Amino acid sequence: MAVLEVKDLVCSFRNGSAAGSRNGTHTVLKGVSFAVEERCSLGLIGDSGSGKSTIARCVTGLARPEAGTIAVMGNNVYPDVRGRGALRGKIQMLFQDHTASLDPVMTVRDTIAEGVRAKTGTTSVDEEIIVRLLRRVGLGADVGAAYLRQLSGGERQRVALARALSVEPALLVLDEPTSSLDAGTQRQILQLVESIQEDRHTAILFISHDIASIVRLCDRIAVLFDGRIVEYGPTASILAHPMHPYTKQIAALHAQRDYPL
Repeated sequence: MAVLEVKDLVCSFRNGSAAGSRNGTHTVLKGVSFAVEERCSLGLIGDSGSGKSTIARCVTGLARPEAGTIAVMGNNVYPDVRGRGALRGKIQMLFQDHTASLDPVMTVRDTIAEGVRAKTGTTSVDEEIIVRLLRRVGLGADVGAAYLRQLSGGERQRVALARALSVEPALLVLDEPTSSLDAGTQRQILQLVESIQEDRHTAILFISHDIASIVRLCDRIAVLFDGRIVEYGPTASILAHPMHPYTKQIAALHAQRDYPL
């Protein structure tokens, strides 16, 4: 079963924001189609400006496309936006910049508790649930009392991941989640995502410009170039037999890489 299915997605931008008509000054997505199957991971790779983050924003409801369809767990959520209400929490997104999803005036505990309450509908949250989620992302219980300003970049991304996991999503959208972190912290976050895949079988849409990360995490790959998906299929097969010039370029770069991620 496809957790996420996107068909013929078109999206333009006008004055820096998503346009709702074809009068946009720049068409970013030009008929994009792909699916993320249950318990699977899809890597979406492309250069800056290729439309990767626009896809993430459309999928999560932060941007409105002009045409195409988006279905989550078989339910149309675009253009029938009413479908999103019944699926609230089924898709969670981890941004490159934690400030897009975390409130700096809330403690870590309150941030995670907010997600638990949204999932359960209860007003009180058992402290053990908070501690368990913190430990799941490699943080100690003492972090619950901290504010974001007191944490490192890697710790903040772990908090954002714990907040996303608190609603038990069917799909995690990871938009360049390690690009602003140092190499050691990047490895730790990728290891954490791997363990979540193994434990929870959560479907993942992993968006990155780094082919090594995608090879490590993703069963399948979609190569985005100039607003179109130019190659799509099993990661190993696409990289072994690339057809598009851009795919050949990233496959060659990966083959030349002489250090582990």
